[in-house]
Amino acid sequence: MDFFDISTVNFDEGYLNEKFSECNIERSDIFNIEETTILNHNYKSKDQIVSFEFDNGTRRHKVITYDSAQRLYQSKRGGFLSGPEKEEEARLSSNAFKSGMVDSDNFVNRADEWYTNDIDLAFKCNWMKFRQNKHFADELLRTGRKFIVCPRTTTTENDVLQSADTVGKDWPVITAKILMIIREDLRRRAEELLMKRLQFNILSLILAEQILRIYSRQLHLSYHSHLTLFDVSDSKSGTPCNNYNGYCDIFQNFNLIEDEILETNLMVSKSTITNEDRWDKRSTDLAFNNS
Repeated sequence: MDFFDISTVNFDEGYLNEKFSECNIERSDIFNIEETTILNHNYKSKDQIVSFEFDNGTRRHKVITYDSAQRLYQSKRGGFLSGPEKEEEARLSSNAFKSGMVDSDNFVNRADEWYTNDIDLAFKCNWMKFRQNKHFADELLRTGRKFIVCPRTTTTENDVLQSADTVGKDWPVITAKILMIIREDLRRRAEELLMKRLQFNILSLILAEQILRIYSRQLHLSYHSHLTLFDVSDSKSGTPCNNYNGYCDIFQNFNLIEDEILETNLMVSKSTITNEDRWDKRSTDLAFNNS
């Protein structure tokens, strides 16, 4: 079962803390994320996150790319608070963080609604980053079960530091929890996939063993069918052959006497048996006629 369904959940602070409490984490083992590493939400790479949206102007769907989780977040933030033009400006700007800032009037008008969506947006931006880039996900999984610590911002721009949506929320802590929850989800998905592959391999081995047993049985009978000491073409049904180890059936085929074959009702003529004592010992369950 998935850790969560990204298409249905809303990651407010309460739900974030709930899922974080379910993570298996070694709290005494610390992993510090540097600002320049690929695990950081500011890390940039070409077409890191890919999305598509409907363009009302052209009436067509268009593919949109973002070079970092931070740019996706700031772009969507600008669009949420100020409209599509601000969203596109933040997406294309060289400084997505500053471009995502909106004037106070726009912010105040939608502040309450924004506060119920900011953590959810941050989570889903990071989730898309790691789900769309396998090497990012592998790097996150390599942190094991360590307690992740995100860096504090080093910017000195007061207008950014004092922005309204940072008040009352410890974003380095929130971001670290987001990464640890995503890591737990990736690990659980990987373990589930591994278990399914193991189950498939076990079933494949069982099936292969059954096929080999049937094939081996056929080879065994085929081999012994060439060891008959008699010309089966002229033999009557039930004639012993291969030194009394088998018999000729009604189709003039050699059959090896084994437990499962002895259970069949065979009609054997005593007149064809030259070593009656030995034959009777090996075929005590056979029915005789013509006596």
